[in-house]
Amino acid sequence: MKTDAELLTLDRGGKVTGRRAAPGGEAVLGSGAAFFPSTSELWLIGAHADRKIRIERDALGGDVVALGTPDGRNAPLAVCRAMRVWLITLDVASGSITREILALGTIGDQGCTGALVLLEGNFLLATARGLIIQTAAGDERHLPLAGGAHGAQPEMHRAGDHRVQVEVAGASPELLLVTSDGGKSYRLPAVETRP
Repeated sequence: MKTDAELLTLDRGGKVTGRRAAPGGEAVLGSGAAFFPSTSELWLIGAHADRKIRIERDALGGDVVALGTPDGRNAPLAVCRAMRVWLITLDVASGSITREILALGTIGDQGCTGALVLLEGNFLLATARGLIIQTAAGDERHLPLAGGAHGAQPEMHRAGDHRVQVEVAGASPELLLVTSDGGKSYRLPAVETRP
């Protein structure tokens, strides 16, 4: 979780287990990683030794919009370049980019226009029409979202291993479990707001 001045790590129960002073502004959060656009730094945290890796902006050639799970040697990043999504592999020892490929299908074409998450090798794209799940092989599945029929742009956030939370204005949030053979959607209770 990113606050104005800190990066917090939480356990499964939501208890804060770690605090790190962090650069101001937005952050792209992933499982075991955070990218800070203001400083062009990728932070590896959690399962591997904490590291801060500076990435040259020119090498990225665009905006980091999603992070995959680092494996100790490499970190996958999704980067929007000229309204197309590229999957970038970063060598965490040297900080150099070792692979760049254009994302396939709908993700490559439309991934810069919706909420995008890279989860366990799958791309998830939440659009006003629903959720698109694309495997590493390029196979796509489509799941409808509650409230998606109204044309509202959803927000999507990681919610643990294999899970994302999707929120569409005017509808109850959904928790989606993404598995190798599909996905399951669970409606969450709506939170009441009082003026």
